[in-house]
Amino acid sequence: MGSASDLRFLARSVVKPKPGSRELEKLLLTGFDFRSLKQSIFHKRVLLFDTSKEEDGFDFELCSKKLKETLAITLDKCYPFAGRLVQEEDGTLVFLSNDAGVEFIDAASPVSISELLGNDSFQFEERLCPDIPFELEILAKGGGGSSAAAAVPILAAQMTRFDQGGFAIGVTFHHGASDGTSVFQFIKVWAEISRGDEVSSPLDFSSRAQLLNLTPHTTDSQLSTTSEIPKMFTTAPLFGAPEVELPQQPETAMKILFISLDIEAVNKLKLKVQEDQKEGVASFSSYVIITALMWRASIRARQLQEDEETRCFNAVNCRGRCKRLPENHFGNAAFTAIAAAPAGHLLGNGISFAAKLIAKSIKSVSGEYLQSMSNLMEQVKLQKSVLLADFRPPHDVLVVGSSHNPSAECDFGWGQPLALKSTFMEAPLSALIWCPRHRVTGTLELIYKATPAVADAMLIDPELTTFAKVESSEVV
Repeated sequence: MGSASDLRFLARSVVKPKPGSRELEKLLLTGFDFRSLKQSIFHKRVLLFDTSKEEDGFDFELCSKKLKETLAITLDKCYPFAGRLVQEEDGTLVFLSNDAGVEFIDAASPVSISELLGNDSFQFEERLCPDIPFELEILAKGGGGSSAAAAVPILAAQMTRFDQGGFAIGVTFHHGASDGTSVFQFIKVWAEISRGDEVSSPLDFSSRAQLLNLTPHTTDSQLSTTSEIPKMFTTAPLFGAPEVELPQQPETAMKILFISLDIEAVNKLKLKVQEDQKEGVASFSSYVIITALMWRASIRARQLQEDEETRCFNAVNCRGRCKRLPENHFGNAAFTAIAAAPAGHLLGNGISFAAKLIAKSIKSVSGEYLQSMSNLMEQVKLQKSVLLADFRPPHDVLVVGSSHNPSAECDFGWGQPLALKSTFMEAPLSALIWCPRHRVTGTLELIYKATPAVADAMLIDPELTTFAKVESSEVV
């Protein structure tokens, strides 16, 4: 469903904050930002709103006008989002708060909003968010930021009205500027302003300076030896190919798995994990035990040799874990926790074994550890390089996203969204994406990207299907 002809672009405009409201400001990129910039990934979020209860009909023109007006006010408070990512003449990368503005697209579609609530709409959902043209190498050539082609927008927005009723708000953020948590913090501020409420938790842009004012990892501008880089991490130049070529994902067909667990299934899985434990009874979060379940199922499907190592990479939100990163920190603040085991050990023990590995790896991302890694990332950044997790599919699984559903905070004045969706097509193969929990039933929903052979094996995996409902897309 949802072909290219199912979307009509009606108008394009640029929304800017109030002119002259502040001096030109530059925000330096942190080591966290560099890691995300290298990946050239965009966050795309879609909010679906139902207007069927509007007795006198819904005025889409008025809705679009209000969204643009309140976006302008939001940009006045969250000014970096109206700026551009540029490289200065000395090679420094900065977010330039030049109030260049945010593109806002008005679109329309004959697709029914009810069609978008199913699993087969994921490719069309991508088109409900605007594209931000970007090539990292173009940015590398844009010293001084004088070229418009080398000044990269950070944010774009789109409102799509559905001919049969309802509308969608889609936002696209450059991952080099912000992680998923900052995206939702921005949407929350925009929604509060649209409702006419006071902003309850403004984004903190000053905390970025605390990440940049760090103790050097070494006294030399170059890392002394490769031993400075922790195991399971590697470095790569921000621009161009790495000196040591990392394994590339083959161009291959894939299937998307849709995994869901209702509250009863989650409780059943927790009971199973308790029964598995041979010594004591550790308490694990739903995130940990479901990720453990998926890690085991994916490795069984891949049929690794018993002595082959497999790793589970978990993106951990570091806000609140150290004093440099407050809860409302703007930017990227996620770091990687890595659990590892030989495939034979992972599958030869129960789910609790995998859960313990994951929980231990996440717990290790402490304030002291983050301070050390922040220092290292800033040192690596001086060389125009980035510190990356050494993710190597098909042996590894990358876990991103969150089950938190902020629907209650995304009411723009027309009620809570009917659904909130995070697009995922840019995520790599072997990525496990946590989606916002269903706001009514509490059902947990995940997405897994796999080769057709692995997906087909997971569809009939006895352990996985005992606890979860698993569905598959066609080959994409």
